[in-house]
Amino acid sequence: MRTSRGDCRASRLPDRAGALASSAGCRRSRLTVSNPYDDLAPEYDKWITGDPACVPTVKFYLGWLAQAVGRIVEGGVGTGRIAIELARRNQLVTGIDISAPMLSIARDRARLLGPECTLSLCQMDLLRLGLRSVDFFILPFRTIGHFVSHDERLQVFNQIFGSLAPGGRFVFDHYVPDLAWARENHCRPLRMFTEEAGAVRLEIWDTYEFDFARSLLNCAVDVVRNRRSSEASELHEPSRRTVAFTFSWLAPDEVRELAAVTGFDVEAHYGDFNEGPFNAQSEQQIWVLRRPLGRGP
Repeated sequence: MRTSRGDCRASRLPDRAGALASSAGCRRSRLTVSNPYDDLAPEYDKWITGDPACVPTVKFYLGWLAQAVGRIVEGGVGTGRIAIELARRNQLVTGIDISAPMLSIARDRARLLGPECTLSLCQMDLLRLGLRSVDFFILPFRTIGHFVSHDERLQVFNQIFGSLAPGGRFVFDHYVPDLAWARENHCRPLRMFTEEAGAVRLEIWDTYEFDFARSLLNCAVDVVRNRRSSEASELHEPSRRTVAFTFSWLAPDEVRELAAVTGFDVEAHYGDFNEGPFNAQSEQQIWVLRRPLGRGP
């Protein structure tokens, strides 16, 4: 997970599933936290189910790394959805994240694998890695979009390049922006998750405010709980928690430029999570970059 000083798990452009009746247009005042994923951690795994890429992302990385031998690092490991499955296969994996609450959830899950678990977790900033001799560095679920300036993205690429052993791979994904969808859903609340648990109804909503000129969106996540009285069918005043962050999309041309400047070779560029070729109709961009052999630190 990341804010301006670290790494983050994805923002998304999901299918529209509804509208929050109490919201009208963009909200200019939003609650901002030092790291949004600290506050989103308890609901994170529920929230992301509203993203169509939630399951395909996991399947892609687990499949792509199925035969991987060597040291794997996952940036923005979050609650460990991918890293724990890699460890379950006894692959050597390190998960890093800037959010302590997200890492706490991942650690609790990793303990269930027992004392021989091959997963290590640490709080670390992607902008200041200091790692060496990594064979595979993955940055899943559009994490790169949380680095909102070109300079930040270049720094991430340089940090990851320096962490890889010669011949090591850097694999990451991002969406291809659907600008027509974005214009239609600009400032329109989107339902990401709904759950009834006893007397409590949980709803999670995303609202995206797009800055098309700068390829940015401001995302406000509303976590709303409605409690029903046990004595009547009345609803109490809902509790609402709002978390906001800024997210960036990037064009394939920028990725190629970043790779060239950093020194990466482009080994593969997929247009979907089934490793189909990238073309003008692709909704995803999945990159496999390789540090050339013979390039020392």
